Amino acid sequence: MNAPGNTHTLAIRILSFWLKDRSVCAPTVINHIDLQKLAEHILEAAPKLLLLSMALPQQLDSVVSISALVGELPADAHPKVFVGGYAVKSGLVTFVPGAELVADINLLGTSD
Repeated sequence: MNAPGNTHTLAIRILSFWLKDRSVCAPTVINHIDLQKLAEHILEAAPKLLLLSMALPQQLDSVVSISALVGELPADAHPKVFVGGYAVKSGLVTFVPGAELVADINLLGTSD
């Protein structure tokens, strides 16, 4: 999904195709949903990973809120959170509590 405020959808669409090409089911969230709805969606869908695309460092607070929300879910229900996008790739954001930063899409295949 895009970080709230990130209106660029090309990257998450490419990532979705990249994952599907590797036989990974990857629903794409284009429109931003509030945190309560996101929590409900995560509990219902039970994904193993939540991938966030952050274009700008100004989106950091929203990404931190999403990561914190995931961390508050029951341990057996919360996915690992990965954050990528221009803000990460360019080094403008170097830390998100509770999340792993991924500057290179190919590194996704190396995580547990």
